[in-house]
Amino acid sequence: MKNIYVCGPTVYSSPHIGNLRPMITFDVYRRALAHSGEKVSLINNITDIDDKIISVALKKKVSEESIAKKYEEEYLELLDKFNIIRPEHMPKVVENISDSIKVIEKLIETKHAYIAKGDVYFDVRSIKDYGKLSNRSVPEDNEKNLLKKNPGDFAL
Repeated sequence: MKNIYVCGPTVYSSPHIGNLRPMITFDVYRRALAHSGEKVSLINNITDIDDKIISVALKKKVSEESIAKKYEEEYLELLDKFNIIRPEHMPKVVENISDSIKVIEKLIETKHAYIAKGDVYFDVRSIKDYGKLSNRSVPEDNEKNLLKKNPGDFAL
């Protein structure tokens, strides 16, 4: 059994090509594996709460849940329209916050993440071969965020 995890959309607006490209790519990959006899399970998360969703909800004077539900439905309709096989699992951030907190706490404990002014960042330099698989190097000082230890670090 092959499990494939593909980052999904943050559902605050209508889906765009950036949301569909990974799904199209992994749909082809999944079908090829299935054709060769492999069992495949695709996981595609839905970020259903985040600053952008909250901002849109406040502007429209509706709940975050209604914004997320509307654009998640649009996303699923597009998957169907492009004949993309729907993922077997679509975990939502809201349903998995406690698990996410545990993972982040473990990353902090093992020095792969750090806290800076209330935010938590992943420390890309804590992984010796970070970027090797994607053939990317850790960025140098090209981004001016004084909270980060390194420009390539990202918020968790």
